Amino acid sequence: MILPPYKSSSAQYIGIMISRRFFEKYYRLYSRKKPVVFRGTFFGPAEGFPHLLKRFMTEADSRSAGSDIVLDALAIEICHALIRTIVKRHTTYLTFGSTSTNAVQVG
Repeated sequence: MILPPYKSSSAQYIGIMISRRFFEKYYRLYSRKKPVVFRGTFFGPAEGFPHLLKRFMTEADSRSAGSDIVLDALAIEICHALIRTIVKRHTTYLTFGSTSTNAVQVG
């Protein structure tokens, strides 16, 4: 997944890697079906999603006492936010081929 930053003219990207087992564990809470596979599909990120990613990066850089616990919690929150966006978009509509600069690409 690649998430370009909001309202930025610079080309900054954040890459996210989520293990399949971790993702599917939480996806099952939303649907009994197998997770949908998106390839080249773009849609706007959920409100607050970029902020979650920034919180995760800040916490990872801080290396404060207990940061491992906070990072685990943020990872779960990020995964849920991503799944909710996917489930919501998949059940309403999908926009293929969009070139929006504020888009999430899955696949």
